[in-house]
Amino acid sequence: MIEPTLMLRYPLPRYFFVRRNAEGDRLAERIRTGMEMMVKDGSLIALFNKHKGPLVERARIASRRIIELPNPALPPETPLQRSELWFKP
Repeated sequence: MIEPTLMLRYPLPRYFFVRRNAEGDRLAERIRTGMEMMVKDGSLIALFNKHKGPLVERARIASRRIIELPNPALPPETPLQRSELWFKP
């Protein structure tokens, strides 16, 4: 049985990796620009909700006590301060 009242949460970002050359640099900038546009217009959260929303609802995450754990493996450049990039129930 899954414990119904608790949830452990730690930051676990997803990254796109591209080749380190001029073409990869251009592609990385296009990805970055596109993702920032999605954050601004709300389409990133809409996409997340479309694909993960039913799972979040079934897990009743909003009614659980959340225990925050640090992720010591994250590089210092990880934008933890940008709350719009992280799922928070």
